Amino acid sequence: MTVRGKDVMFTIPDAGTDKPVACARSASLTTTADIGETSTLGTGIWKTFKGLKLSFTLSAAGLVSFDINYSLAVLRQKQITLQPLQFTFLGTDDGGNSEKYTGSFIITSISTPTTYNANFEYSLDGQGTGALTIEII
Repeated sequence: MTVRGKDVMFTIPDAGTDKPVACARSASLTTTADIGETSTLGTGIWKTFKGLKLSFTLSAAGLVSFDINYSLAVLRQKQITLQPLQFTFLGTDDGGNSEKYTGSFIITSISTPTTYNANFEYSLDGQGTGALTIEII
């Protein structure tokens, strides 16, 4: 079944509850595998590779709201101190099936562009640190 964007939540724990990250209208979790070549001279014409390390990045963008979502000012304070943040990235389909990704990340950038008479928006990027946990619920 289809997972709709409205059913994907990007949250950070705060005082015992998972709080949405600044009204994220879009969020992305990207996983990457680093590989190294293992082929040597004399092993034929095809290269061979070995998996070395895994990593992930996060990004989010949306509207800034100060009342019900995780504050951008607090997120910037955590960025300045280079404090890793716990996160949950949860997607649920129409049938109630879910995939839950949890881990830690360090905020690498926060941007808050705005124009006259437009909504105050933001974008956030983060580098994962440590393992990414994947659950099928």
